[in-house]
Amino acid sequence: MWDWEIAGNDASVFRTRNPDGTFTNVFQAFQPPAFQAFEESNSISGGLFSIFATVQGGSLSPAPTPPDRVSYVSWSTAEGAPWDFTVSGAGADSATLHFWGVTTPLTLAAGASNSFTEYISTVASAVGIGPSVVLAVPTLNEWMLIAMALLIAGAAVYGLRRRS
Repeated sequence: MWDWEIAGNDASVFRTRNPDGTFTNVFQAFQPPAFQAFEESNSISGGLFSIFATVQGGSLSPAPTPPDRVSYVSWSTAEGAPWDFTVSGAGADSATLHFWGVTTPLTLAAGASNSFTEYISTVASAVGIGPSVVLAVPTLNEWMLIAMALLIAGAAVYGLRRRS
């Protein structure tokens, strides 16, 4: 379960992507989901901020693990009955639920685990929607250089203040 609060709106709206749907605040379930990703936003008119999440397909590696069911739901209903409930209502504190093993139950031996891949982004191209956007993210070495520079600068300022 992902509990979304976007740009201060805890009742975020939902739409499917690839194929694209329209934003809605009406809760619904998709079993199986027939879309590549979904978008959550703070406003039904496509507000200030959006979050994108994968469901299946695309060119990401490793590929997303398609869930058997994705549901856009009332958070309070899902929180109170996390495994199964009737999806209904609209316009309340919202969340998305992602289910694997609904169609064919998963069985794990004692101590075993299973992994599922899902991507979440605020940049549409990160989930294969829209133009490519490349963001430079400093490496750990770059962060260490920045931290060392700040530490040395702080020590220098402290030394100057002690002499004054």
